[in-house]
Amino acid sequence: LVLDGWTGSGKSVALYALVAAARASGWVVMYVPSASLLVQGGVFKKRSDDDAMFHTPVAAQHVLRGVYEAHKDVLGSLPSADRKSTIGDVCAAGLESPDPFAKVDAAAGVLKGLLMADGENDVRTLVVVDDYNYLYHRTSYHETVHRFHRRRVEPRELVLASAFMMLEDQARTSGVAAIAPTYGGPVSPQADVPLTVAETTIIRMPRFSLQEVATMVSMQSGGAPDVPDEALRRALALSNGNGRDLREKKTTLFQADNGLELSRGMRCG
Repeated sequence: LVLDGWTGSGKSVALYALVAAARASGWVVMYVPSASLLVQGGVFKKRSDDDAMFHTPVAAQHVLRGVYEAHKDVLGSLPSADRKSTIGDVCAAGLESPDPFAKVDAAAGVLKGLLMADGENDVRTLVVVDDYNYLYHRTSYHETVHRFHRRRVEPRELVLASAFMMLEDQARTSGVAAIAPTYGGPVSPQADVPLTVAETTIIRMPRFSLQEVATMVSMQSGGAPDVPDEALRRALALSNGNGRDLREKKTTLFQADNGLELSRGMRCG
């Protein structure tokens, strides 16, 4: 499942709501709030000099902790990817291990195991990754080639980031994943994000409607605000239904003395 839409259209909020609803319904969810976590920050290591891949143990620790703390009671009933133990055992071992490579291997193994275990013992699983196109952007890591040159490490050279490139795995036949790209940060909208999994559904996020603007104002004010329909329509027109603009500029858009009286003649289609 791919949620697409411009910055501020509500993709991240929708994914967060999906995670909450799925967990409330008994699903096991691995949730990565931003794929930037997988390609930036922390440390990166090679297992050996002739190894072509890099390991990012700090990112792996975050991924493992998130799913384990939310679902440790259920993970013990789900078989691991190699069917030799449980996902709970793999997750706990990765969290406790001082070996940075073991942490990354565990995180990648838990991800694969969750995708394969969907439906096992009547348990549904879901993997949710926001800002997914960070995986096709660039990393913050550089490898020293010689004393006068460093080269930037590519996302595909990171074990964990590569594992999360789920929507280009043509061989994957099980598991449910939901992702959304970001267009509000450094990632170029032209970044090529392969979507080769056979059953991929793309949902275009529409701009806010007038009713959604009214609901947003009501929620943020803690009740029914005294905002006339004319002000709501004007805010919708000035923001073009952009959720981020509505949130960040709500003081200007909805205050009675906001200096926008000159726009009273504006009509919304």
